[in-house]
Amino acid sequence: MTVEQLDKISAQRLEDVDIDTLVEVNSRKYADGMPVEKKVAGMIAKTGNPYFRRSGKSKIKISFSDNGESLKDNYIAMLANV
Repeated sequence: MTVEQLDKISAQRLEDVDIDTLVEVNSRKYADGMPVEKKVAGMIAKTGNPYFRRSGKSKIKISFSDNGESLKDNYIAMLANV
């Protein structure tokens, strides 16, 4: 996925995203000890959308503050806790 594609996805509004296209937040499991980089790549490859998930009938938008940390760093940190 390119940076341009990620930017386009991240700019979407939550209300404009079809919940039926989203992956359940707890549906993806990874083997213990899997490198975080592989988790990130696998999540994007399997879902195509690193910014939106669902939990039951609720949509979730994942965003990051503009604190100098990159999307990659924040996404790795989030997946490290999965």
